[in-house]
Amino acid sequence: MPWLRFPIDNRRQTGFLFPRFGFSTKDGLSLSTPFYWNIAANYDATITPQLIQNKGEGIDLEFRHLSPYGNTSYEQSSFFDNDEGEQTLLKLKSDQAFNQYFSAGLLLEDNPTQDKYPEANSTSIGEKDNYERSAYFAFNNGNFNNKITYRTYYTPDNSLDKPFEWVPRIDSSYRFATHYLDYSLAAQYTDFYDPDENNFDGQRLVFNQDLQFNFSNTWGSLTPGVLTKYRDYNLHAYTTDTDSTTSVEHVSGYLDAKIVFERSLLMSSNDQWRQTLEPRLSYLNAPFEDQDLIPNFDASLPTMTYSQAFSHQRFSGNDRIGDTEQVTLGLESRLYDANNNERWTFKAGQLFYLEDRYVGISGVTDENIIVDDSKRSDLLTSASYNGDRYNLTSNLNYDLDNDNVALAQITAKMEPVDDVKVNLSYLYTINNTDPDNNAKQASIGTIFPISQHWSMFSQYTYDFLKQDAIRQVSGLGYENCCIKVSLSYQDWLNDDSKFDRGIFLQFILRSLSTAGRANEETSIANDYWNQGKVGY
Repeated sequence: MPWLRFPIDNRRQTGFLFPRFGFSTKDGLSLSTPFYWNIAANYDATITPQLIQNKGEGIDLEFRHLSPYGNTSYEQSSFFDNDEGEQTLLKLKSDQAFNQYFSAGLLLEDNPTQDKYPEANSTSIGEKDNYERSAYFAFNNGNFNNKITYRTYYTPDNSLDKPFEWVPRIDSSYRFATHYLDYSLAAQYTDFYDPDENNFDGQRLVFNQDLQFNFSNTWGSLTPGVLTKYRDYNLHAYTTDTDSTTSVEHVSGYLDAKIVFERSLLMSSNDQWRQTLEPRLSYLNAPFEDQDLIPNFDASLPTMTYSQAFSHQRFSGNDRIGDTEQVTLGLESRLYDANNNERWTFKAGQLFYLEDRYVGISGVTDENIIVDDSKRSDLLTSASYNGDRYNLTSNLNYDLDNDNVALAQITAKMEPVDDVKVNLSYLYTINNTDPDNNAKQASIGTIFPISQHWSMFSQYTYDFLKQDAIRQVSGLGYENCCIKVSLSYQDWLNDDSKFDRGIFLQFILRSLSTAGRANEETSIANDYWNQGKVGY
């Protein structure tokens, strides 16, 4: 002050950055004044004093170092609360590539004030259940990749279960591919440790091999393949203080096929489009294998989508080998305009199960106990349109057995005339395995000009399950050739299922820097004029 100065080339300048300020009846005045220090060509730092009138004061530090091999950064946020005392978070991160073959890195996060978190914090680390402390070393040579990782966690809240630690994990993979043959091998050894020592842990050895033959040309493809898996475990049970070993071998086969049909569409006398029609078929045979003694370190069940329907595995992770014999049928169609831009995409597919499934994420795997006896999946569909004035994305999963919609998702972004933007969305998902993930919401957001320099924006989101509005935004914006300013009032439901509200003021120097904030929560305020990134 009383002027602003900024570089327009690649030279950095020492000086104060834009301050952040606010006022509330509860906290009083809040002020943040970051200072940037250009120490040297490969060193710099940002020092940010923090003040909240009725709560306390603090300071944030960020140091960065650029070496010939990579980047290192250190961050610390400390706040001295009038009631709780010191609240601190720390983070050290480094990634170094020594040459084209060798690289290494580390990540150290800490919460030394144990479950106390800075009231004001401008760093990249925030409140977490578990803070990671890890290091890795990697060797990569073309198709041959190797990595060793040592990863532990610090959990400030002793009442929470601590995640498994890797002490260490070793990954190695190799791929060989030609026009007709594609072979990949992935090996992994992990020494899992349970810091709570109240359940189980142990060592796991994994070998995955995928061999496929590719027969393809411009109008179609045929890909048969074989997937082999081997697992070996050395386990320790803390409840009984016993050791055990187990292993499992599994071979599955699959066949993927696709045909591409194409035709020309004459949309008008001088506008010729192109349409494709692509039937797809996938067959997967994964026999049942008894896995009673196999623990679950990292297995999960992925969400069923059109793409997932063509996967060659029922589960994610390396601890569960899903049994199934299934056929997936799919149909895709794409429309290309005269300039070969993809305008419309339509997809529809469904899984048909030829055998019942006996392997689940957890519990007993018994060939006499059925886990899933459904004969088919939901009908999985999606459609999208990319236009000059609007974009549309939609997904619909329909349960034919129970005659109801399992998932409906529609998002539309429109610009009917210049500078007028309308965003519409609808999400409906029900009957999930976790009822907490059920959702039924609709939202509308608009940005429209009221003069050459002034615009208004608003958003309204309604939750039909809660029978209440969960987000309301109203704002006013000003812009000219060099600067943009937005002022908004926002009322929203936060992650703790409590309503927050606030007034947010944001200044933007086009394509250069931003002062203030539109709120960490995503809303139409974040989309206002694309945050000023329109060139200069």
